Amino acid sequence: MHEYYQVWFSAENEEQARNILVTLTGQKLIVGGTILGGPSHFWWKGKEIDMDYAYIMGFTISENRGKIEEEYVKVSKEEIPMATFIKMEGNEKFLNYIFENTK
Repeated sequence: MHEYYQVWFSAENEEQARNILVTLTGQKLIVGGTILGGPSHFWWKGKEIDMDYAYIMGFTISENRGKIEEEYVKVSKEEIPMATFIKMEGNEKFLNYIFENTK
C-alpha cells in the first residue's frame, strides 16, 4: 500500500515557483500543483523581513520523496529551500489519479 503526501515548496517569487512546478511535474514526481502567493513576514539573518512570497502545493506518493527533495534543491534559488511533506488520505479515485500520474 502506498502512502500519499500533500507537498509544499517555497519560492521567492511566482516565476521561480512556476519553474519548480514545471520541473517536478515534468518528471512525474508530483501530479501537479497550485501556486499560491502573498505577503509574508519572517525572521531572516537577524532581521524581520516583509516581502511577497510564493508557495507550491501539490500531491505525490511516498516513493518519490527522495527524488523530489533532490530535484527541488537543484532548481530552487533559495538559500534554504523549504519542502514539507504531509501524509494524507483521500477518496479512492483521487488517490488512484495521484498514483497513476506520479510513477
